[in-house]
Amino acid sequence: MPIDLILASGSPRRIKMLKELGIKFISTPTNVEEIPLPNEAPEKFARRLAIEKAEEIAKKQKEKTWVLGADTIVVLDGKIIGKPKTKRQAKQMLRALSGRWHEVQTAFCLLKKESKDRYVKLVKSSVKFIPLTNKQINWYVNTGESMD
Repeated sequence: MPIDLILASGSPRRIKMLKELGIKFISTPTNVEEIPLPNEAPEKFARRLAIEKAEEIAKKQKEKTWVLGADTIVVLDGKIIGKPKTKRQAKQMLRALSGRWHEVQTAFCLLKKESKDRYVKLVKSSVKFIPLTNKQINWYVNTGESMD
C-alpha cells in the first residue's frame, strides 16, 4: 500500500488527526531531544524541533516521500512550559495555568527528501483556562491526558 506521508512522531493526537483526514501515512517517532537552546525564543524552539524531527526521519528514507515533523509547546509569561514528568509536576502546571491566559504554539515542517520542497509554519493560539479547583486538577491528572 503506497503511503502519502511519514509522520515524524508517535503522538496519539497527531495520528488521530491524520487518520480522520483519510491520509495514508506511517508514524515513525524521532529521537530529537526536546530541550531549548540557551536564550532560544519559544517560536524558534518550536520551529527548530519541527524541522529537526522531519529531517531526521527524511534522512532514513530510501524513497522521496513527504515527511511531516511537528512540535507543540505551551508558553506562559514568555517562558516555555515543558511536558510534566510526574503527576505532581502536572498538578503544579495546571495550578499555574488556572484562570490565566497562555499561548499554545505548534510548528510544523513538511518536506520531501532530497528536494528543496519544504514548508515550515508556526501557529499560535491564545488560551484561557477557567479557574480550576483541586478536584478538577486531580481528576484531569488521573486521566493521564495531562502528561502530554
